Amino acid sequence: NSIQSLNEFSLSGLIALKRLGLSDTGLSNLDSSILGKVARLEYLQAANNNLSFVPEDGLKELSSIQSLDLSGNSLTEVNFTALQSSFNLTTLNLTGNAISNVNDSAFVNTTLHSLYLSLNLLSDVPSAALEKVN
Repeated sequence: NSIQSLNEFSLSGLIALKRLGLSDTGLSNLDSSILGKVARLEYLQAANNNLSFVPEDGLKELSSIQSLDLSGNSLTEVNFTALQSSFNLTTLNLTGNAISNVNDSAFVNTTLHSLYLSLNLLSDVPSAALEKVN
């Protein structure tokens, strides 16, 4: 499929949705006005797309998210603000992006058990960034 972008009406009416698969669709943007329509979402797969960044408010509505797969995109950094309300996030897959920097506070409000950062451009991950990773 070729979705490339979603508008604010794309997911309206799906308020009880728990799993959403958007992998390999060409998606280039994740926006809170769109994801806010599926606030009960627990699993989001958006791997192998054209995402180059996650907006600071991109995931703020997803307080129930447990697993987030953003592997195989073009992300260049982990924006800690985007993950601030992800209290239930246990699995984060960022494999195969272009991430070169991880902020010290990137995972501070998460309950991560699994974090995948392989195949990125990282030379170092600050130990402070990993303090909350179980």
